[in-house]
Amino acid sequence: MLDDTTRKVLRILFNLNRQQWAQLDMDRLQHLSGRTRLQVEQSLQQLSELLYVEQQCSMVRVVRGWEQPAQMSRRWVD
Repeated sequence: MLDDTTRKVLRILFNLNRQQWAQLDMDRLQHLSGRTRLQVEQSLQQLSELLYVEQQCSMVRVVRGWEQPAQMSRRWVD
């Protein structure tokens, strides 16, 4: 499950760029998310590790634009 900052950065990236490669603008991400540069960088690192985004140099592309739901067991709990 993604934390609030990471989820917010993912939605901003998806809405700005969709699934195309785009130049990463940290100042704009900071402004739109209302978070510090360190928080945005940590969120991008987490998104990259969880395979939500791909990064090459200063380019970024969203692979999955929304959080994946947790797998629910289909067994009934008594």
